[in-house]
Amino acid sequence: MVTTRRSRDITNSGGAGKYTSSSGTVTNYDCRVVGRQETVSEGHRVSQLHKKTGKDIGGEFFTKRAYEAHSDFPPSLFYDNGGSIQRAYSGPRYAYSYKIAFDKNQPQLWPAWFPDTPVSQLDALGATAISRVIPTNPISGAATAVGELREGLPSLVGLKLFKERSRQAVGGEYLNYQFGIMPMVSDFRKFIAASKQQDKILRQLSKDSGKNIRRRYTFPDKVESSFDEPLKPRYSQPAVDTNLYGAPGILHRQEKTITEYWFSGAFTYYLPPVGTWQRRVSELNKLYGVRITPEVLWNLAPWSWAIDWFSNAGDVFTNLSAFSNDGLVLRYGYLMEHKKREVTYVWDGTHRYNNKPTPCQLTQTFGYETRRRVKATPYGFGVNWDGLSVRQLAIIAALGISRS
Repeated sequence: MVTTRRSRDITNSGGAGKYTSSSGTVTNYDCRVVGRQETVSEGHRVSQLHKKTGKDIGGEFFTKRAYEAHSDFPPSLFYDNGGSIQRAYSGPRYAYSYKIAFDKNQPQLWPAWFPDTPVSQLDALGATAISRVIPTNPISGAATAVGELREGLPSLVGLKLFKERSRQAVGGEYLNYQFGIMPMVSDFRKFIAASKQQDKILRQLSKDSGKNIRRRYTFPDKVESSFDEPLKPRYSQPAVDTNLYGAPGILHRQEKTITEYWFSGAFTYYLPPVGTWQRRVSELNKLYGVRITPEVLWNLAPWSWAIDWFSNAGDVFTNLSAFSNDGLVLRYGYLMEHKKREVTYVWDGTHRYNNKPTPCQLTQTFGYETRRRVKATPYGFGVNWDGLSVRQLAIIAALGISRS
């Protein structure tokens, strides 16, 4: 697919302003604000499967945009000293600036452009998202729970504290509760839930076999805000004539950054024939997680929880285990990134409407945002096609999935 690159100016609806005086002076103001958008993509418009061929017709995508937004324009301004002096202005007014263009005049008004997010970070987020929504994920983890019994059952809450009555015992009780009691209770509840709903779970598992199972996962938004002290008093823009304002207003500045990530994909898997022992193993694994997989071995490692605390290694092992069984593959998978940084100016002052000073507030925002979409292989993010096994390549070839 040929990569396309496009760029365009973004002009807001500022339009023109007009200033007139009793002496007959007329001054026109060009109040347009021009932003900029640049787009790089593979020419795809959507991320979905073709209705007839079943192939993924989506693709990677990147765009960045510098934009401006402002509050509604107040009514026209008018001043009359009761004698021979009259002033009037009609048209746009801004909290901070007017007649600007991102790439031609005053680009410093916009926030700094984002550095590109490392591919390794996007792959890690994609792996985490996939691990959360795999349709064949076990409801409970019997294999892990049984393996952990080699360390013995956790002690009763308060027993260590009762015996030792020391500061160290308090910390031991906390760790016992967090990493002993709570996981055991959670495993027990999941086991009971799987047992009670096993007929429903297995029917759905069988029904979805061979179909496209669409899944979506959204990460919590990350919002960062910073507030500056009020800036130097000034008039709103264009200043035109100080008689139309009365006095300079107070200008405030606020900066905000928002980062969003979400995953969208379609899985497919194939269960073994009914009545075979392979089919029974697949069903038992869905209910109770009975397979001895790389994920189980990882979870049983005494230091794995510490590594998972700082990385997504556990998610990688979850995906490795899932994609190694039941012919599970991704028909398509994409991670989307949306980052936005805005600087907002708020002007509080007075304007003369009908010759009377009237409180007025104007807001103007200069924003920069990027949108990015990265594509997964049929076996997840960060997986190189050249590293796929013969069995994996045979499965995706049988499904009609191609590299392009």
